[in-house]
Amino acid sequence: MVQRKARWHGWAWLAVALATPLFLLGTATDAVSRPAQFWIAIAFMVVTGALAHLETRRGVVGRETADIDRPLTWLYMAAMLVVIGLTLLFDTSDAPLWFVVAALAAAVPGLVAAWRILSR
Repeated sequence: MVQRKARWHGWAWLAVALATPLFLLGTATDAVSRPAQFWIAIAFMVVTGALAHLETRRGVVGRETADIDRPLTWLYMAAMLVVIGLTLLFDTSDAPLWFVVAALAAAVPGLVAAWRILSR
């Protein structure tokens, strides 16, 4: 029972990893209208905030999670800052290939965390 509860953290990382490229591509390109970009950003904030809140309230942390969570959280934040910095420096309105690759790359730390936690 405890192991199953501890694996929840891996599912939360997977949800964040899947939402990250959608957030980046949805808010930094002209694929959707400005009001939709706003709501995509709000949805990303609500989902990730809710997952973080649920994680702190669960109280059960697996050994694997305790070992990898902090470094991969810092790596995820650094990747997001790099991609957001690129959107501020370059025009990403027509979703160039390099930006799509960068948006997908920002999700890699979350995917690694999810895989490491859920594969145990």
